[in-house]
Amino acid sequence: MWKKENTTKIEKINERALRCVYKDKQSSYYELLQKMKLPSMKSRRIQDMLITTNNSLINETPSAISDLITL
Repeated sequence: MWKKENTTKIEKINERALRCVYKDKQSSYYELLQKMKLPSMKSRRIQDMLITTNNSLINETPSAISDLITL
């Protein structure tokens, strides 16, 4: 399970990498993400959860995952 402090650390590393790539110390983190056309880590996690849930509902996941969801 992701803890908020772990996510914050990963986001900071990602931000530093984007600043290095773009040589940009002025833009906000979200502006840098937009330049790369990337979602934030939080958005990616939510997207992954939704994809997994959808795949589980249409029986395209291993039974260990689909067994967690009951209709």
